[in-house]
Amino acid sequence: MGTVFKKNGSWYINYMYQGRRIRKKVGRSKKIDELALKDVELKIARDEFKLADKNVKIEKVLNEFSNYLKSHKSPKTAEKYIEILIFFKTFLEENYPNIYLNQIKEKHIEDYKSNQLEKIKPTTVNFDLRVLNIFLIML
Repeated sequence: MGTVFKKNGSWYINYMYQGRRIRKKVGRSKKIDELALKDVELKIARDEFKLADKNVKIEKVLNEFSNYLKSHKSPKTAEKYIEILIFFKTFLEENYPNIYLNQIKEKHIEDYKSNQLEKIKPTTVNFDLRVLNIFLIML
């Protein structure tokens, strides 16, 4: 599936993922590169391999996460989590238009928290923040 090659004294791995050709410099040892390539191939085979897409809008990931929740949580829990994430998405769209997921910083979360504290109880805000934490970690 992939290849290992040497260029300018360094070893590289070369493989295809989702129609994209990917080359990575791993090190100066062919054996280490071969192991790294086997690891990547195994992750691709198990569907555990993800590329960090730097310019992803929250809508795209939210749809994928909704499908995950529906298959891993009870219907009511999944519905509540999705509702919270939609509130967060709406907040971001209103206050930070054109923000990508990789641009979300602590400041954005704190602004969301302050905004929610004006509307709902602190214990509910804490629950919302736990849901956001789950969402952001799973990316």
